[in-house]
Amino acid sequence: MLKFLLPLLSFYIFLVLLVFLIQDKLLFFPDKTPFAHCPMSKKFNAAPRSIDFAGQKLNFYIRKNEKATSWLLHFHGNAGRACDRDFIFEELYKLPLNIVLMEYPGYSGDKTKPSQKVFLENATAAFKYFLSEKDMPFILFGESLGTGIATYLATKFEVKGVILQAPYPSLGEVGEKAYPFLPINLLLRNNFPAKEWAPQVNSKVLFLHGEMDTIIPLTLGQAQAKNFKPGYDFKIFKNKGHNDLILYNNELWDQVRSFIQKI
Repeated sequence: MLKFLLPLLSFYIFLVLLVFLIQDKLLFFPDKTPFAHCPMSKKFNAAPRSIDFAGQKLNFYIRKNEKATSWLLHFHGNAGRACDRDFIFEELYKLPLNIVLMEYPGYSGDKTKPSQKVFLENATAAFKYFLSEKDMPFILFGESLGTGIATYLATKFEVKGVILQAPYPSLGEVGEKAYPFLPINLLLRNNFPAKEWAPQVNSKVLFLHGEMDTIIPLTLGQAQAKNFKPGYDFKIFKNKGHNDLILYNNELWDQVRSFIQKI
């Protein structure tokens, strides 16, 4: 029996070490297309901007509205790039918002190594920058990985509202669902513990989650919502998964616009 168990144990240890060593490649999937190469920036008159501020390089696409009464900062998921999220402009440009699609360090051709620390520091600097540009209320919109960043910022600054698309309590818990045979929580360097930040959020919160989401299961989104103060609104969308949740989903965008107009 032992001669069969030892090879299995050796393989398991090898697998755990391999996952530990390559975990960043399993977590972050940046599109390496240069930041300035973005067709949608012309389509929506959204200027690509690269700014050095507070020791950070801030890359973002911005569409200003002369009648804006609030900032909306959007933080995308772990794959692709901010340029892919042109549907944010498409759906929300009629509202009195200055809309900003933030790009992460290490994405869109940037050479920085992605990490929780780097993302949070960059997002914090971005918030301070836009506040210095024009002192208006902020709305934060986080998608998947970005829900943790939006939640974190809402604990550091006063914000008007937070929109969380497919949120999670921590990335460790997401990993455990995907790989239940691995000790993900022990291996993970970038856990984004959103459940620890959630109780400190005082603003209105709208949750958006697909019933068929297999990447961040609905049960995790519901568990994360319970970490916030009462009064949040949780919307579940039938027959929608993770990557198709917001595309061609008029019901969802009606909910988002209604939330923004009411807060």
